[in-house]
Amino acid sequence: MSAPAATARLAGIDVARALAIVGMLLIHVGPTRLESTAGRLYALPHGHAAVLFLLLAGVGVALLARSAARRAIPGGIGVDLVWRAALLLPLGLWLQGVASGLHIILQTYALLFLLAIVAVRLPARWLLALTALLALAGPLGFLAGRVLQPGVFNRTNVDFGDAPGEILHTLLLSGPYPLVTAAVPFMFGLWLGHRDLAARGVQWRLMVGGTLAFIAVLGVTRALVGVFGEPGLVVGWLHVLSTDPHSQMPPWLWSATALAVAVLGACLLLANRAGRVLVPLVALGRTALTFYVGHALALAYWPQTLQTSEPGRALAISAGITGVAMVFALVWLRLFRRGPLESVLQLPAWWFARHPAGARHAAQSRGRHR
Repeated sequence: MSAPAATARLAGIDVARALAIVGMLLIHVGPTRLESTAGRLYALPHGHAAVLFLLLAGVGVALLARSAARRAIPGGIGVDLVWRAALLLPLGLWLQGVASGLHIILQTYALLFLLAIVAVRLPARWLLALTALLALAGPLGFLAGRVLQPGVFNRTNVDFGDAPGEILHTLLLSGPYPLVTAAVPFMFGLWLGHRDLAARGVQWRLMVGGTLAFIAVLGVTRALVGVFGEPGLVVGWLHVLSTDPHSQMPPWLWSATALAVAVLGACLLLANRAGRVLVPLVALGRTALTFYVGHALALAYWPQTLQTSEPGRALAISAGITGVAMVFALVWLRLFRRGPLESVLQLPAWWFARHPAGARHAAQSRGRHR
């Protein structure tokens, strides 16, 4: 792949990541359940921003796997992923305890990175087949838990103060971002990351195909609701047709994943044309983890100032926070290659770059043992 194509590709992914993080900010700052037109428009990112974030995490892992192979890191991609999981799990649990009013996603990211140690090595057809299986089994298993054991599958948050078994159960099966459903957009992103995302044809197919799939899922769901009726307030088997954000049900999960694919394709196409206009968004996308943790801490310590039920005021607050974050990202990335927390995630790569002889020796040793 030529250098210009690689640059455009990465820029588009960073733009999509910035949109995802801004969408999550909007939902954390403002209302999500108002019935007014302004309230509904404001809440559009609800249930979509997090799925886009998960899809892009899968794409990022696929790109990271290529980079790890080039750098000859002992253990390959596994070293990077174990390191990231070891950092994000305690960071997420701690941040959840501090920002108790938010649903923190970093703990689920940690488990997804551990899952990716195996998934990233699967042949493409097996990865896609496993993703399809999880897309059906994950939501149905989650619904079964909520119907049969509502007291256990209660979608609550967990932090360091909870028992290890409760933490594990919540992160895997019953929390706001359970692994059984969060793995679907992540693993599909992992599959996408092995495609030639720099090719214009692929980018168009992502945008158009994702849009058509999004419309098809919602259209079929509406037809089924017309036959079987709307899901009630009490969770039952009919909730399998729920499109509510973060319901974990197939219509929401599939449509949100399809929309995320369309957004990724659109951002990749836009990056080919917009050039410098997108630099602030690219910088924000490159510092997404720092921004995520920073905005969660700000909302935890100044909720009365930074959170509101008025869509207009919430939009202004979110725009202000985003503007400050963009300026910070632009200035920081002029001085350093990566954001503050992003640099910590890159410590294995940094160490092996400083000690290439050790990396080569370990790789040769692995080859002899084989």
